[in-house]
Amino acid sequence: FTALISINLAVLNALPLPMLDGGQFVLLLIEGLRGRPLPERIQMAFMQSGLVLLLGLSAVLIVKDTSQLSLVRQLMGN
Repeated sequence: FTALISINLAVLNALPLPMLDGGQFVLLLIEGLRGRPLPERIQMAFMQSGLVLLLGLSAVLIVKDTSQLSLVRQLMGN
């Protein structure tokens, strides 16, 4: 069970999303192809967009999961 969780976390971390290791790999790949690093403001925009994406996804999943709890359903009148 613990190995399965560890493998899942490794796969998620390797996704090419900014703020994750996969996103860092994408930036390094672009830098290698260009022969010079991306401007810092582009890197920051890349990281900020990834942060917004991950926070938004987290918020959606939290709302979805908590809305399925019976206590929350009772409080909302469903």
